[in-house]
Amino acid sequence: MRYKESMVEAGLLVYGRIMDPQNAKRLIRQVMDAEQCASLYQRLGSLNMFNPRNPTGYYNLQLSHQAQYTVARRLLEMFQAEVDFRLNEFPLRITWNNCFLNGEPLPMEKLQHPYTIEFESRGSLSLSYTEQRPVSDSAVPISNESFSVLVNILATRADVDDPNELIAMVDNEDTATCMRVFRQFDTCPKSVFVSPERVRDLRMKVKNETIIVQIIRAFALDHYITSAQLVGLLSMVDSSSCRVEIVTAFWARITDRAKNFSDVMRFLKTEEANLLGKRIGYYAMLDLNRPSMHYKLRMYNKSELKVAKMLFQ
Repeated sequence: MRYKESMVEAGLLVYGRIMDPQNAKRLIRQVMDAEQCASLYQRLGSLNMFNPRNPTGYYNLQLSHQAQYTVARRLLEMFQAEVDFRLNEFPLRITWNNCFLNGEPLPMEKLQHPYTIEFESRGSLSLSYTEQRPVSDSAVPISNESFSVLVNILATRADVDDPNELIAMVDNEDTATCMRVFRQFDTCPKSVFVSPERVRDLRMKVKNETIIVQIIRAFALDHYITSAQLVGLLSMVDSSSCRVEIVTAFWARITDRAKNFSDVMRFLKTEEANLLGKRIGYYAMLDLNRPSMHYKLRMYNKSELKVAKMLFQ
């Protein structure tokens, strides 16, 4: 019994430092039994979604919890690195938003100089982390054939709970080729080859919504999509919390984000758009060429005040 507990404790200690959690989970299932895995994931809670390669998201961390404290330190290091690379535009575009340490707002001067941020292994830290690195011009979104494979798997396979299994099927060149050939025939069912726009028309829905966020977070690590493809995926999910998490997961992976992200915001429900505006930052997503979307701006927030002034100009 002690050996089993020690393995779980070891997993908690190192989890925040693992660079590829999506692969670690497969290894964990190999070395731990079902009881140990359940105990580890229960104690990790929402942290099993954390991946330093795609950290954008909301975090509510209990610093007395070893794994959560480790993640907090990792998030701070990444924030400091983004400042070092001059990816922040204080106070308009900041990696850490809505930060509260032990229930108190983190002073703006500390957010401007993150190397002055300190916290101990007690209390709480909540924040929205937004990766400020721009999407590379060389990034290529998945093809519509691969998108069709992804959509069909999500809509028909409730048994696919391993992100790596789904990724392997979507990335399979033979599958994409078959889809490309099959779509040329008039007899091809409309639900087989699905363009992003057709997903909504066909009212396709995710078969297993309980694991969709975990799957999408893993998929987004190495796959880029377009705003239209993102809207198609969002239309398959009814849960507002899941929809917000899906957009967050793909934030740094949307190839046409600078031009068409406002389409995503307009598709979302008002409360979903408002939550994303606070998490990611309205300034980061503002497109003055296509500004039409819902805004709920806080005038005491310098970044959102700037957005309000830009909209009124």
